[in-house]
Amino acid sequence: MFLVTKKSSSSEKDGLNKSFQKIIMIISLSAGIVAGVFIFNSNYQQIVDTFKANFYEPSSEIKELVSSIEFKDDAKKVFFASNPQIENKDSFASKCINRAEKTAVLGCYKDSEIHVLDVKDPQLNGIKEVTAAHEFLHAIWARMDDNTRKDLGKKLTEEYERIKTPKFEELMKNYKETEPEEIENELHSLIGTQEVEISADLEKHYAKFFNNRKKIANFYKQYNSKFTKLENEIENLNNQLPNLKKEIDDKTAQYNSQLEQLDKDILNFNQRANNGSFNSQQQFDRERHQLALRKNKIDSYNKEINESIDRFNVMRQRLLDISIQNEKLYDSITTNLKTSNKI
Repeated sequence: MFLVTKKSSSSEKDGLNKSFQKIIMIISLSAGIVAGVFIFNSNYQQIVDTFKANFYEPSSEIKELVSSIEFKDDAKKVFFASNPQIENKDSFASKCINRAEKTAVLGCYKDSEIHVLDVKDPQLNGIKEVTAAHEFLHAIWARMDDNTRKDLGKKLTEEYERIKTPKFEELMKNYKETEPEEIENELHSLIGTQEVEISADLEKHYAKFFNNRKKIANFYKQYNSKFTKLENEIENLNNQLPNLKKEIDDKTAQYNSQLEQLDKDILNFNQRANNGSFNSQQQFDRERHQLALRKNKIDSYNKEINESIDRFNVMRQRLLDISIQNEKLYDSITTNLKTSNKI
């Protein structure tokens, strides 16, 4: 733009100066308003959280949960502001279950509130702490600005690539199918509550919220080991039983064949003995001894088969027993299906 300046008289200058001062005052006032709006927006969520937390009345079980999780003070305020509820299956299912889910749902963060399934099985002690901490981290994610999420999301993805296991990959595949836009959000909750050893940067991030994050991750390890142990044993038995059955079937067929041939040879021996076909007592005794040795060998073989059958029956009963145990464990954490656990 081409500008032309005009020479002004002193009176004109005074008028211009006053106008200019007014403009500066208006600009300053506007800047103050903008800054005030920015500060208000930055603090608005904290104000809302403080208000909600102050009016939230935690149950005795929620108080125990909070004590066990060991939240930092500001984190506890966010948790209480999220109106956390521990709910029975019917109440929980009405709020949290998505029928598209392929895994068990233990908790959800919905409409700015935290819902935790009331799992009562003592074998799964710690599961409610892990679930509550997981959903709390969703509440934290919801309060982050885009730049923070972007930076943290990159670190979470890098950490996932470093620590992922086939089971972790399967879980994330399910999230990609049901909540593809929430992958980093889920990684934020999963890594924070399930992984004991994580990067220093992420550990520093989670330390803003938990006094002892590894305690929560160890809760997960403890209760998850119950599922893992049973599932591994079920898998091993399912692999071993067909092989053992084939071995028994093959040995049984061989035994029957050998026994059938022995019966024929004994019949032939007896016929020859009755007909006086042996040339000497020595020949009779020798062949009779050979038949007796074969019979003893076949009897030993039959004993081996019976022992294998007994072992097969014990293993099959064990498979039945632990399958029932596994079913009961999953039944205690599921409201929609019976399969691997997810929070």
